[in-house]
Amino acid sequence: MSRILALLGLAFLVVMSGSASAQVSVPKPAIAYEPVGELTGTWSGTWGGSPLTLLIVEQTEGAPYSGLYFGPWLIAGGRYPGISGVLTYARSGSPMSVRFDGWISSGQPFTVLIQARPLDGDLYMRLRAAGAGVLVGDGDSTFGWGPKGQIGLTRR
Repeated sequence: MSRILALLGLAFLVVMSGSASAQVSVPKPAIAYEPVGELTGTWSGTWGGSPLTLLIVEQTEGAPYSGLYFGPWLIAGGRYPGISGVLTYARSGSPMSVRFDGWISSGQPFTVLIQARPLDGDLYMRLRAAGAGVLVGDGDSTFGWGPKGQIGLTRR
């Protein structure tokens, strides 16, 4: 009996060591989108005339917040490529930074949707490609003193 347990234990260790090495992954290179180029990095410009900076730190193959889900199951829509990072905008003349999530809703024309949730309410942005390293669009906020209007960003 002890010999069987020892063999089972050895088999378990072999399986676990193989699965541990399979879990090690090399980070994928950033995806470039035409005509914008690579999305990760710093984008700066204005939102309704006020300073705006997007720091895109991550791209994912499927944004979990795109589509309609019932529990863990996607029942309608699709999983779009996602982005996340830090959005910095002007609030009462002072910079305010908040985490954002977004997804690429279309490749032709290239369109990205962004949502952030500062303590004041929600921020929404719709951006589209306007050439290499340029995003333009518009945005809105659910709070009266929040940024609104046209957005223009260039990659730094």
